[in-house]
Amino acid sequence: MYTQDNFLSIFLPIKFGKGHVFMIRLNAEQLTVNRDASSKLNYSLYSLSMPIGLQLQSKNEKWKFLGTIIPKLNSDFADNLNYDMQIGGIGLVTRVFNPKLQVRLGAYYNSEYWGPFILPLVGVDWKVNDKFRMYGTLPSNYRFEFKLGKKMYTGLGFRSFQRSFRLQAKYDDDFVRIRESQLKVFFEGFVVGKILIGIDLYRTLGYNLIRYDYFDTKTEKSGLPVFTKSKDAYGLTLNLAYRIRTD
Repeated sequence: MYTQDNFLSIFLPIKFGKGHVFMIRLNAEQLTVNRDASSKLNYSLYSLSMPIGLQLQSKNEKWKFLGTIIPKLNSDFADNLNYDMQIGGIGLVTRVFNPKLQVRLGAYYNSEYWGPFILPLVGVDWKVNDKFRMYGTLPSNYRFEFKLGKKMYTGLGFRSFQRSFRLQAKYDDDFVRIRESQLKVFFEGFVVGKILIGIDLYRTLGYNLIRYDYFDTKTEKSGLPVFTKSKDAYGLTLNLAYRIRTD
């Protein structure tokens, strides 16, 4: 099986007051699956989401409170999108110990097609020294980053994510559940101004795309299009971003 995942994200933070931030993001994804077997498959799944969040900072600057609502469309975009809407959100509380260390706790929720999905979150952002820092939120995304020069970075990363896509009425409105975990080595650098180019070399850990019955969300569904468990493999991700670093 071969998969290609194209992802676009536009993030706009707007600061106001003393340390408060209003945030809006637009995410778009196209996941194309190609399978060479007795039942050939070339099928695309799509996602559009617009997370809207507000981060408030305490007067003593030791606490931050983040709330985000995430409306999302996840499907093959082949018929009535009214059935494709998901609503999710993130809540995080961050304790800022000093400019180099902060710890956060919270939770993620989304109304997946298999039912409510709740995921506890914990994060530690720690700038150990001028060359090494670690940051992210587990279990979704975490990085150990090493600075190679003024504009070059490398390190190790972990990513884990679950999501679901509804199939069209032609396929009984069933859904595909994707479980995705990656262990990666990354290299990235600023080439012109704030334009950053990066490459991730990763190994999947239990990656699979499985089709489930619309009425019985625990029963795997056979028939075309075919989505089944996949063997773990190595992969490559290319990144292009406009990024403003604060370190």
